[in-house]
Amino acid sequence: MSDQGSDQEEYEDQEAEDDEDGMDEETFTHEEFLPCPTEGMIFKSKESLFAFLQRTRQTERVWHYEKISNIKSVDYIRYVLFGCDKGRKYTKRRQSKMIDCKAKVNALLLHDSSWCVSMVIREYNHDLNAKLSHFMTSHREVSRSLKRHIVAHDIADLRPYKSIRLLEVQVGDLENMRCTPKGCGNYIQQQRRLRTLTTDG
Repeated sequence: MSDQGSDQEEYEDQEAEDDEDGMDEETFTHEEFLPCPTEGMIFKSKESLFAFLQRTRQTERVWHYEKISNIKSVDYIRYVLFGCDKGRKYTKRRQSKMIDCKAKVNALLLHDSSWCVSMVIREYNHDLNAKLSHFMTSHREVSRSLKRHIVAHDIADLRPYKSIRLLEVQVGDLENMRCTPKGCGNYIQQQRRLRTLTTDG
């Protein structure tokens, strides 16, 4: 009896050690465990809903924002659809881009100006790496902090490619920038034109 008890204790100790080793080897960030959108969820605005979908890109596919026109004689949007970036119908010109993926999230405008998720479909017909989301138009965004750094670098007479390279080093990786180098370069040119117009005025 004592031998069986000692064997059981040794097994439990070994199992506990294995669990601890597994937890150490496989660590996850909070972003990877964010809940997926479900029907009935309420958001203050459609922008906050889209931001939520962007944050869940570690576990879900990438979403593409799309507006749908409302009923006649109504000036404001009451219905929005967030569909997969590959969700349009197949065409020969874009046979690798548009493959009619059915995944989407629908939302309705409530009386208090909040938005309620009315439908969620996760039926994907393709594989997609969420780490490449910053290459898609709906996910390209030069954040405010990046804009401040870009303007500061331009005032300091840093060349655009050096400024962009410095930003990549500061954020750690190009994926963390959530925009493309071309987007940063376009913002630099835009700010230079604005400064020129201000000076001429």
